[in-house]
Amino acid sequence: MADEKKAANGGGPAPTESKETLADAEAAAMELLQAELETLRKESAANLDLAKRSQAELANAQARMSRDLDVSRKFALESFARELLSVIDGIDKSVEALTKGGGSPAVVEAVTLIEREMMRVLSKFGVAPIDTKGRKFDPAFHEALTVVESAAHEPQAIVTEMRRGWLMHDRVLRPAQVAVARKPAAASGA
Repeated sequence: MADEKKAANGGGPAPTESKETLADAEAAAMELLQAELETLRKESAANLDLAKRSQAELANAQARMSRDLDVSRKFALESFARELLSVIDGIDKSVEALTKGGGSPAVVEAVTLIEREMMRVLSKFGVAPIDTKGRKFDPAFHEALTVVESAAHEPQAIVTEMRRGWLMHDRVLRPAQVAVARKPAAASGA
């Protein structure tokens, strides 16, 4: 009974045990809070990493879509332009025939004006002829239809353009059809 009085009065060994128990409980609670804080820090770091990766992925997707849209806009008329090439070939042949055949000057001038206007419109949309004059054969831009022995030209030089080639924004719409020079075969001696 004396111990109960001491405990009730706040004296004796009971309060010491209570302080130790309280300190142990606080230490355990602190450890739990520290562990929970560490877990939350790890989750926060993982979420931040995920957010950064998501932002980078979104930026890459936007850039990719922008590039694809630019390419799509740039080459949207490619098939239409390719179909017009035969019309241009016909106009070229008409100008050539009228000029050689002594056609009426007014007709020659009219067809020449049509050709010039067609070239202006094509140029506006990035379509341009492939230049073959004085060039060497390049399979990326030219299609060799024949090989001609020629001492007057360097080997692989374009001798004649048989059909004009065309580019659209540096992409080949149609390769130029050409005749290519090669060294003449050695003359057989007697």
